[in-house]
Amino acid sequence: MNHPEDAPRETLLAELAAARRRIAELEAALDENTGAATAPDGIPPLPGGLDVLRQFARDLDDVLFVQTPDAARLLHVNPAYEAVFGRPAAELAADPWDWTGAVHPADLEEVLAHVRRRAQAPDAAECRLLLPDGENRRVRIRTVPLRDAAGNVTHVAGLIRDVSDAHHARETVRQSEERFRTLLEHLESVAVQGYAMDGTVIYWNRASTQVYGYTEAEAMGRNLVDLIIPPAMRDEVRGAIRYMRETGQAIPASELLLMRKDGSLAPVFSSHAIICVPGRDPELFCMDVDLCALRRAEEELRAARALIEELRRGGT
Repeated sequence: MNHPEDAPRETLLAELAAARRRIAELEAALDENTGAATAPDGIPPLPGGLDVLRQFARDLDDVLFVQTPDAARLLHVNPAYEAVFGRPAAELAADPWDWTGAVHPADLEEVLAHVRRRAQAPDAAECRLLLPDGENRRVRIRTVPLRDAAGNVTHVAGLIRDVSDAHHARETVRQSEERFRTLLEHLESVAVQGYAMDGTVIYWNRASTQVYGYTEAEAMGRNLVDLIIPPAMRDEVRGAIRYMRETGQAIPASELLLMRKDGSLAPVFSSHAIICVPGRDPELFCMDVDLCALRRAEEELRAARALIEELRRGGT
């Protein structure tokens, strides 16, 4: 006969045993290969017993898919496919290549090359889609080969993201930058130099060549301080660049004597601007108005006035 105090212990052991059996059942269910059986909604479950991820995949805005390495059979695609590609997911069951019908003809060869590579190593591609309603869309495809314990590729998993908005934003920035640089290039009387926060020259217009003597090829990639700043001013200018980098504020415009390629000094009225583009490091632009013509005009005016004064005195 058991001692009364053993009852709680026996109850606890029974509960532990039941818990172990339940864990074993769950592990067996997870390890069971469900293959490509079709779910009630027509979307095949993830292969390899990973159907536990279906709920996660269902709520993704990105397209998640799993295929055989040769892309001959689609094992899973989530509901986002129809929203992104504008095509019924059910058609992929009959033809795993149906999605390529949405790819822009000019991008199709690059996409097919990606498909041929993706079973070898992680890979990515970007392409345009032509939707049935006439909308154009751009997507980025990222894939990774899945391997078994022996290292053999058993599946290819991929994620397709709609990057239309990001691409449009990049294209808008590119076009704005192109217009900006075209404008600067045609400023015949203003020498404009663009440089990184460390002083490296990244832009040099034709007027800069006229003022300082360096061609664009000679100036690009060199440090602006070493290029056109007289030795006595270099520490001060480096400090000014550091100030602009740390504060994000341009230094006040002023008249300066900067250095030409031949070592002579060029009088300029110099102003600065800091250009910030999302996703890129800030850039500095220096705009120098050549004062040589103004100086010559002032000298000619002084000479004319002196001549007039001399003639006036001579006439008295």
